[in-house]
Amino acid sequence: MEQRQVGGHWVIRESELDAMTPGRARDLLVECCLRLHTIPDRRIPSIVDDLTIQREMRRTVLESVRLCFKECGLEWDDPAAEDLVRAIEVLEGEAQGWGAPSDLVTQHFDQMREAVGRLP
Repeated sequence: MEQRQVGGHWVIRESELDAMTPGRARDLLVECCLRLHTIPDRRIPSIVDDLTIQREMRRTVLESVRLCFKECGLEWDDPAAEDLVRAIEVLEGEAQGWGAPSDLVTQHFDQMREAVGRLP
């Protein structure tokens, strides 16, 4: 997936939004949450730069997002737009307690709403 950092912020590229599918939106939601989880750790680059820690963080975030889908009765393998919207709402609420600045939480999840809005 094409994403980039702009001014330290995670940004989904326009080309990625143009080719949006439910599976890609779900995967972007995982990436969104991962990026928010790593923001506080950027103060300690040796932790974030450790490949083993990165893999473990990705696995943990993936499991957390999957659990959100399961607990909310949402479809993981082929999510409907409504499933994604509900997961975004729940995860955005949870993200407020993850230690990331609230403006970044809003910016990340606004991008997710835009991505879901681009679904055919």
